[in-house]
Amino acid sequence: MKQLVLTEKRKVGEMFAAALEPDGSRTTYAIEGENYVITWAKGHLFELVEPGHYESSLRKFDLATLPIEPDHYEFAPIKGCEKQIDALKQLFSRDDISSVTIATDCGREGELIGRLCLRYCGWDISKDTFRFWTSAALTKENILLGMANRIPAKEKVMLFDSGLARMYGDWQVGINATRALTCRLKTGQAGIIPTGRIQGPTLKLIMQRQLERESFIPEDFWTIRGRFNAEGHDEIIASWVGFSGGSLEDCFLPENEDEDVDADEIQSRRFKNIYEANARINAICKYGMTHKALKDVLKISPHRGAGGETVQATIIGVVGADRTVSSGIRGEPGPKRVPPPAFV
Repeated sequence: MKQLVLTEKRKVGEMFAAALEPDGSRTTYAIEGENYVITWAKGHLFELVEPGHYESSLRKFDLATLPIEPDHYEFAPIKGCEKQIDALKQLFSRDDISSVTIATDCGREGELIGRLCLRYCGWDISKDTFRFWTSAALTKENILLGMANRIPAKEKVMLFDSGLARMYGDWQVGINATRALTCRLKTGQAGIIPTGRIQGPTLKLIMQRQLERESFIPEDFWTIRGRFNAEGHDEIIASWVGFSGGSLEDCFLPENEDEDVDADEIQSRRFKNIYEANARINAICKYGMTHKALKDVLKISPHRGAGGETVQATIIGVVGADRTVSSGIRGEPGPKRVPPPAFV
């Protein structure tokens, strides 16, 4: 007699086979050895049938038929999964299978996937049926330990019921809301207006972001640029990206091209603290800026480089509104703040 182990996906099944039956023979749908037969699903294999399956009159979208609330729910194989399901039915019906271990993911969806396979394949749950349950990495040691400590499948029946309730609820929301929207909002154009528990909130988030972009008002954008000189080193022109704990290297980001630095990383660092920086700079720029005031904002002081050399920082420009500030530092027209990025 052999034990049948059902995993959620082929890759996981191969991990179990490597631990339980490393020399087992392989087919498209299972790996079999002396003591175990390891097989797998492909994620969800079954779905709830359409309303027209219960009553032919429900095939047509009609507000008068809403809400649709079946007395019971029926499942059918998902299109494209028929061969996998037929292979599972053959394995579950073998006379030499003495027990079944559900080794799908440890959670509501995993329990739902495993139990629906057993139900559809006609396996009597009152027979020897176990649950493999671990959140640890599926190493050989953890698989062997988990198989040695399997629990009776009946202990997870409430998790299966929870998965069914989630699935029924999604069906109710999706079917009824989609038909209601399609009937109410259809303007003569062909097609269905779909919605659901996940799709509805997601569309709302996208719409909110689009409205933010459309209502965005550009503002002046202030940036501080400095020239850095150190003996034995090339001059560096850098932009201030925000004060961080007094470290000069973190305050300024070099504008000179550096092949060793990723462009996306530079862009990310450049704007990391830019809005906090704007508030501090603009508060002074409104009334003119002196070198002392600027250094107070930036907290710049003589700095020692990594090699012990003295680094002198000189402010060479305030990029923002087109004006000359009181210190004599020339202001230049600055870029505009951009609206939030759109979802891709």
